[in-house]
Amino acid sequence: MNGEHRNVVVYTRVSTPEQAKGGESLVHQENMCLEFAKRNGFNVVAVFREEGASGRTTDRTQLKLLTEYCYDKNNNVSAIICYKLDRFTRNAGDYAYLSNAFKKKNIEIIFTDGVKTDTSTGKLMKTIEAGFAEFESDRIGERINDGVRAAKNSGRYYHKTFGYSIGINKLTNKKQIYPNNDAPKVKRIFELLNDGYNQVQVIEIMKKETGIKIPPQTFEKRIKNALYCGLTYNTEGKLIKGIHEPIISEELFWSVQNRLDKRSSNNKNRNYENPVFPLIDYVYCGDKEHKMTGSMAKKKYAYYHCQSKCSRYPKQQVEEAYSNYLETLKVKEDHLEMLRQMALDIYEQKTANVAEQNKRLETEIVALEKQQLDTLRLMRDKEDITIKKLGEKEMEMLETQIQQKKGCLMDEAKINKITEDCWDFVKFFINNAAIIWEVGNLEIKRGVQSLISPKGFTFKEKVIEIKETPHFISSFKSALTENPVGWRWRELNPRPKMFWQDRYRLSPEIFSRL
Repeated sequence: MNGEHRNVVVYTRVSTPEQAKGGESLVHQENMCLEFAKRNGFNVVAVFREEGASGRTTDRTQLKLLTEYCYDKNNNVSAIICYKLDRFTRNAGDYAYLSNAFKKKNIEIIFTDGVKTDTSTGKLMKTIEAGFAEFESDRIGERINDGVRAAKNSGRYYHKTFGYSIGINKLTNKKQIYPNNDAPKVKRIFELLNDGYNQVQVIEIMKKETGIKIPPQTFEKRIKNALYCGLTYNTEGKLIKGIHEPIISEELFWSVQNRLDKRSSNNKNRNYENPVFPLIDYVYCGDKEHKMTGSMAKKKYAYYHCQSKCSRYPKQQVEEAYSNYLETLKVKEDHLEMLRQMALDIYEQKTANVAEQNKRLETEIVALEKQQLDTLRLMRDKEDITIKKLGEKEMEMLETQIQQKKGCLMDEAKINKITEDCWDFVKFFINNAAIIWEVGNLEIKRGVQSLISPKGFTFKEKVIEIKETPHFISSFKSALTENPVGWRWRELNPRPKMFWQDRYRLSPEIFSRL
């Protein structure tokens, strides 16, 4: 093997930090690769060390950096040296993909066992070896999964949890959890909740007693954790009796859960789906820009008010202001044709490259089908069962890629142009947005709001200010004022969300009421 004046990189990998201390550690792999490079006259320009990364995937930090480095023409890399195949990958499909990708860049993958991968025999041996590496990896994964399932079904839990520490059971010599010094805090929290205190109050009490403030999301997860009463989930997701010591009784745990469920059902944001307050989640107070909610005073008077209680406005006042804003969106009749031409212009842009994209996809499909044919011939000519199995797996992978690319093909004949009916609806919507919003149900109101004011608006003293005006409105208005004749508008989305989602389409009843 002549390596004179050839730049190479070295790649080493271990699956876990603990393996770095073993016989095939990163240092050992690196030394073997460097000795191999020196023996064959290679010039090592970089070393990539992968610590604690699985060989079953190509999503590895150092492998990505290596790829970028090798693809950079300035580095002039001609080969990658690795100790063994299973250090490079444990997946036959990944090996085939990576070797082909590097081969296109004239980069060879060399292993220190001396087998040449650029020959037919070398390719076969490495493919078989990759298959066995993947088989071994799968077996290890199966054993780990079997152990996890056995632990779950036996009620053994061994993960870090507040109130518990991980220890070793002297009888079974296996890991499990044991109560620690935080266990009394857990018990105290459940007792306070059972006494009628709400979550915010309990968090404050625990802060005063322990000096630690528990984040609300973390707090909610803890108080719903059945581990504390001695239960755990099996592989079917059912609660079973755990082998660990409980911190609280089951009676206390379920009593607290019942209280939480009742409070949750009472405190849900009923207003969000309440047709009485359609602007919730869209309207903000003009003073501090806090999101506003809605409520009824004396079960009779409706108000939008800031959640921080810094502002409060009658429902009618807020909704009239929004309706008045929608009225300002009306377009004069002599400008509608311009809007139509804008939509057609953008539509033509978005569909112009369909033929080119289809041609590229068809070329890629033909290449994949040729690979399938080559694989079938290899399987037919070889009697080895292992090779046949690897071939079948590669066929499945290639077929998946072919189907994915076929799914991306677009039927040019089925790409409908903007019809007159569609345009009539657009014109109708633009000039009747306020009426549509006023008479529509909650779903239609929210459809209009998401299109006209997707990020909401602020309200103060009968004046609203849209947080972000959609491009199809702002660009159209600027086109009219700045360049009404020679405009070229490229930002219009001719089919905004409300027009193509069925759930936002207007029903015939709406038109009959206008």
